Amino acid sequence: MFSTMSAFLTEFIHNCWALVAEMALYLLFGFAVAGLLHWLIRKELVQHWLGKPGPGGVIKAALVGVPMPLCSCSVIPVAASLRKSGASRGATASFLSSTPQTGIDSILATYALLGGLFTMVRVVVAFISGFVSGLLVDLFAKESAPKAITPKISLSPLQPTATPSSVQLSDLKPLESTSKKIPERRSFSGALRYGLITLPADLAVALLSGLLLA
Repeated sequence: MFSTMSAFLTEFIHNCWALVAEMALYLLFGFAVAGLLHWLIRKELVQHWLGKPGPGGVIKAALVGVPMPLCSCSVIPVAASLRKSGASRGATASFLSSTPQTGIDSILATYALLGGLFTMVRVVVAFISGFVSGLLVDLFAKESAPKAITPKISLSPLQPTATPSSVQLSDLKPLESTSKKIPERRSFSGALRYGLITLPADLAVALLSGLLLA
């Protein structure tokens, strides 16, 4: 019994290490690409193009994903980065589904080996699968609407019958000045920190769970 359990644990550890060695290079490449995109592309742009649920964002995500040269391992950090930057669930699923199937490198290789017809079929299938998966995610996993925040108005003890309509505009000026967004500072060192520290820490539990199950 003890020898059987020891053999199982040894084989389990060996398989885990083999998977880590096989996936590590591609995951590091994906984290590096995610950090680069985080540095080059602003969150506002991602939210504008991919943030709204519906066919529009899903189509755009599939169009971006089809030519991007990322494999099934390296696409995970990039998709997680898009999601954190404001992409909708459907757009993220569309990108996650269409990207590993093709890439500009595999498209050119397919054209050289099999010709234009098979290349077109492969690209169309990758786009359709990404589009359909994104629509299904938008249909069954809807985005949670943000809760509306109502401002609290403090009443003076001397004016117990004050109403919100009696508040002067001058009283709201400090609130308006504090609500202005500070522009985000982006740097290459920040991109490295995001791609190699912040994002891997966010995905660590999911990646380890998937690795152990595999």
